[in-house]
Amino acid sequence: MLLREVVYIDQLRSGMIKGRKQIDAVQATMRGEHAIRVGKREYEIVKRLNGKQLERGMKVLASHNQFNQGVNVFEILGVSDVSVQYGEGGVAYQSVKATLIANDVKTLKALEAKDDKNEYGYSHHLWVRDLENNEKGPWVYLFEGRWSVGSGAEALSFSLLKRSTQEVPPAEPPEKLPPPEEPEF
Repeated sequence: MLLREVVYIDQLRSGMIKGRKQIDAVQATMRGEHAIRVGKREYEIVKRLNGKQLERGMKVLASHNQFNQGVNVFEILGVSDVSVQYGEGGVAYQSVKATLIANDVKTLKALEAKDDKNEYGYSHHLWVRDLENNEKGPWVYLFEGRWSVGSGAEALSFSLLKRSTQEVPPAEPPEKLPPPEEPEF
């Protein structure tokens, strides 16, 4: 029995031109209507998470739609401390909750405010492994109390993923993605 359609992760991205097709695909995926194909593995969404719930070993869909529309599938590796600029010192905490407790704060906004007292770049970063290319690094940082990525500080929304155990149709990679549709004003 086929229960769920499979979408390739690239089908959930449209960049600055937020095409209706990609927006609809992301929304359907977030509702759990699609399994997500990353390489040869398929994942399905279990539940939404807030930024304080992230911990080592979780596989998450990190989506953004503020300036550019996009998604990443990450494995959470942990959180850096502030001893080395831009989180390059590696993982110091196994979870965001442990980071908050160690820094005697209750919210990400309070942690960011505490970090802002340091020299620029000496702040907590979320270490992740990108499941598409297996690269890892401290690419996720706090901005306005939310985990963010990129030079435009794209705020992220997180969903917990699990490996798909349902029978899904074999997904054929799209030959070439159609260009995103122009937004209607």
